[in-house]
Amino acid sequence: MGRFVHAYNTEHRQSGLGFHTPADVHFGMTGHVDDQRLAALEKAWAEHPERFGKNRLPKKMLLPEAAWINEPIKQEEGEKMLA
Repeated sequence: MGRFVHAYNTEHRQSGLGFHTPADVHFGMTGHVDDQRLAALEKAWAEHPERFGKNRLPKKMLLPEAAWINEPIKQEEGEKMLA
């Protein structure tokens, strides 16, 4: 199970996270990864612009504000559940 969790967190790119890994998002590496992606796209654009639709580079995907499997209960909601 440990190998699966490690691979999921460090190798699996999720569409809901802008095709970043959970580890990239957690450790704030998305900017670095986006810079690498942009450099690769610019190189590909320079060599083969005909491969890009509508003659422009793809847009950077926006990250969600939060990503949860089970969103933590807010304090007020927790108090209502206990009442």
